[in-house]
Amino acid sequence: MSETLYYENTCIFFDGKVLLRNFKGDKGRLTFGFMAIGEYRWVAEETERFEISEGEAIFSYKETIISVVSGSEVIIPQNTTFTVKVSQHLDYRCYYD
Repeated sequence: MSETLYYENTCIFFDGKVLLRNFKGDKGRLTFGFMAIGEYRWVAEETERFEISEGEAIFSYKETIISVVSGSEVIIPQNTTFTVKVSQHLDYRCYYD
């Protein structure tokens, strides 16, 4: 059975190149996100698990570099500054722990 999600808000960043649609559910918070081609710097205040639906990008933090494509998953540790370099428009879900 699928989880019921409740819409919270939408956030637009980087001159409209990044769109985050935030939801809450029984299992916690979830973001449906989109990033256009470009490079973006973020801070993960809590652990973030990205599931990539479409696109290609490189996530980097500290000494770690992870290339992602459709079907990939990447986990960003809590209190980590990271960069996402998007080479093909990125659609994803992000789960927060």
